[in-house]
This record gives sequence, structure tokens and C-alpha cells, in this order.
Amino acid sequence: MTVRHVAFDFRDDEGRYVCEAAHQATLERLYGRRWALTVLNRVLVELERELIATSKGALFEKLKPSLAGGSKLGRYAEIGEQLGMTEMAVKQEAYRIRKRYRELVREEIGRTVSDPMLVDQEIADLFQSLSLSS
Repeated sequence: MTVRHVAFDFRDDEGRYVCEAAHQATLERLYGRRWALTVLNRVLVELERELIATSKGALFEKLKPSLAGGSKLGRYAEIGEQLGMTEMAVKQEAYRIRKRYRELVREEIGRTVSDPMLVDQEIADLFQSLSLSS
């Protein structure tokens, strides 16, 4: 004879609802975070491709940590020295690269919404997903 164990949940209905709601909220946050990271990764890959095509791949690698909300970069002189550029040239390129990064984020989000008026809200949601989950 085979014995089969069955688990019973003796919590009241309200307790079960709270547990399920918390689980659902956790799943939604996880999904939101994964979605945000996927979008930002796609943008970084595209930006890297563009910059490599214009012989700025080494500069991209040096500035990459500061693009997606990473560390603030204050080592422009050091980077310039490593790449044979002036500090001011590195700052200008960093500005252009960050601007292009923002444009690519907007374009990527624009492909995911049916109404262009929702792009700004989706971008806000994207960064909110990252800040809540970390």
C-alpha cells in the first residue's frame, strides 16, 4: 500500500490572501527588475556597437560603469591619459555618450508601448523597478 501525504493549509482565508498577495507582489517586482535589466542591456549592446563602429570602443569600456546608474565617473584626466585624449575631450565624449544612451533607452522603450505618450512613464517605471529591487 502506498501512503500519500497531503499538505493542508489551515490558515484562515485572510492570512492566505495576504501571503498570496505578497508572493504576487514579489513576482511582479522580480519581473519588473528583469525587464528593466534586459532593456538596459540591449541599450548598452547597441551603444557599444555604435561606438565600436566609430572607433570609440575603448572609450566606451572606460565610461560604461557610469552609464546605467553606476558609479559617478570623475577620472576623466586619467582616462584621457590612457587613451591619448585631453580631460576636456573625455568629458565632452562622456556627455555625448550619456546623451546617446538616454536616446537609445527612449527608443527601446518606445518600441514596447502602443502610445508614444506613455514613454516617459515607462522610463520612470523602468528606473523605479531597479531602485525597488536592489
